[in-house]
Amino acid sequence: MDVKGLKVASVPCNSNGRRAAWIERYPLQWRGTHWTFRVRRLPRDLYRGMIVLCVCSFMVNVVAASPYIILKNGKKISGTDIRAKSNGDILLTTSVGVQTFVKGQYAKAVADKPKTYEQAKKLFAQKQYDKAIPLLDKIAKDYRNLGWDQQALKLLGEAYLGKEDSKSAISTYEKLFRQTPQAEQGEAKWGYFQALLKGKESAKLERKLGKVIRDGTSDETPQALVIRGDVRASEGNSEGSFLDYMRAILFGKGKKHRPEALYKAGTSLEKLRDKRAKNLFQRLVKEYPSSSWASKAQSKI
Repeated sequence: MDVKGLKVASVPCNSNGRRAAWIERYPLQWRGTHWTFRVRRLPRDLYRGMIVLCVCSFMVNVVAASPYIILKNGKKISGTDIRAKSNGDILLTTSVGVQTFVKGQYAKAVADKPKTYEQAKKLFAQKQYDKAIPLLDKIAKDYRNLGWDQQALKLLGEAYLGKEDSKSAISTYEKLFRQTPQAEQGEAKWGYFQALLKGKESAKLERKLGKVIRDGTSDETPQALVIRGDVRASEGNSEGSFLDYMRAILFGKGKKHRPEALYKAGTSLEKLRDKRAKNLFQRLVKEYPSSSWASKAQSKI
């Protein structure tokens, strides 16, 4: 493809050339100079209801300090102590004694926060990964099936990424997803994608990114496009990376990833010896002057 003749005004597509599914939910309108999304505003009563629901949810989380079990029918049973067996059974100490809940009988089991969790978080924030990792690893083992194993594994994966140990990071995220399949649909997947990128597992990463681009939300799709652009840039495919970065820019206006996409699109054009790279760097500095990416772009103008 002749990149110099490219006019980026197309709907982002996955590797099969199909439009990302979220585009159908957010129709585009051409305003003469730029694209915008046509999104209806929420009814006022619904908006107020959402606020009340969020406040109530926050209050529930604040007061829920004791260990508890939630059964499949939604019933909550609180206790004073909770333990999990290796087979997934839960032992909950209540006012009437120790009750056993076999795996499959309950929907969720939650223990009190481990005493060492905040210590591990503090060490992680200080980039003392070698000290944080053993604490997080122990929490993940001791609190298996008790909620905090998920939190520990997420942070453990990030700690390994901080150490540039992509192999251990990949192993940790995949362990998390095996134990808690729904975690792969949450924020943890982005750390996993970075681990795959740094571990040079491009084929696996491309498959997973393709699914997010096809089925993800309007926030997730542009972010996945940026990462796919990184994959192609790492393979020396500057043309392919440029196209993905530009798709992310087009369908991510105002989003946090846009300064990064602008900078990387400019870098891709630089490698293609396209003079329009400077225009992208100037646009980045003008539109996002406080961004760290703008600081990098300043030296290229």
